[in-house]
Amino acid sequence: MRTLLAAALLVMLASHSEAAFSVSATTTGSGTLQINGVAVDDVTVDTVFEGSGALMDDMPIDVPAPGQVSEFTEFSSYMFNVSKSPVNSTALGYTLTITFDQPILGIQFASGKLATGYSLLDASPSFDAIQPIGAFNTGSGGDSITIDGNTITIATGLVSTGTDPFRILTAVPEMSTNLSWSALAGIGCVLYRRRKQA
Repeated sequence: MRTLLAAALLVMLASHSEAAFSVSATTTGSGTLQINGVAVDDVTVDTVFEGSGALMDDMPIDVPAPGQVSEFTEFSSYMFNVSKSPVNSTALGYTLTITFDQPILGIQFASGKLATGYSLLDASPSFDAIQPIGAFNTGSGGDSITIDGNTITIATGLVSTGTDPFRILTAVPEMSTNLSWSALAGIGCVLYRRRKQA
């Protein structure tokens, strides 16, 4: 019975649809760069993860295109509100690099698209939407945001009293991958149980 319970727990863990990611940043100026109120070095998936699922409507995106993630597409959503601590008029320059282990479907950074995205996610039981704060500066000499494979880079970022918000949408792990990991987890539990009994 314990073996079955352990195997079931591992199946649930293996089926979790959060993508793993790494974050690195370089800064110029004084202060600490933060994401959703947490220092960059301490950011985990739980800091930014909004959920996984499919929506009954198209999700507008700014990069690539502008375009959209079509309705019924399975995706995971991550919300980043980039700010500095302490909040004061002294600017903190930054370059932020985020690499996921799943393909990136798109990014929202324009205020209108972020607001639409928040409304769509907030209305879905599959997501726990995080409110975007502030406005992403993409004007002349402002922040630039690019996708290269599974990596996103925010270059020439600058924050002082404001916040740079953006949302990243990624693909979710395929079912075949989840089932493979689940099968291996179950075999491992059975082997461990048999070895313990011997």
